[in-house]
Amino acid sequence: MGSIEELEEAIDAMEGFDTDGGAIDTSDVREARVRSAYLEWCKEYDRKPDEARFPTFSSNFLAMEEYAKENNREMVLNKYADCTEEEYRKLTEGR
Repeated sequence: MGSIEELEEAIDAMEGFDTDGGAIDTSDVREARVRSAYLEWCKEYDRKPDEARFPTFSSNFLAMEEYAKENNREMVLNKYADCTEEEYRKLTEGR
């Protein structure tokens, strides 16, 4: 660190504050992480990446990630990770 200002900026960044005093925008990093998980999931389940299905996958992924974190569990994605609730119900009816 070269100055007090640089040290203050580093401390603010660790606490989630940008140089203008607002919150640091982490949405790009989060989207990149989820998109990477989506591409890996597509490979695992032999699916072609589909931009129309990505938002549903992203929503499900983030919800499952939060649940796993809150409950100290490992997150495991299955073949239904890109399904809406309605699609999931139709696919699993009668099981």
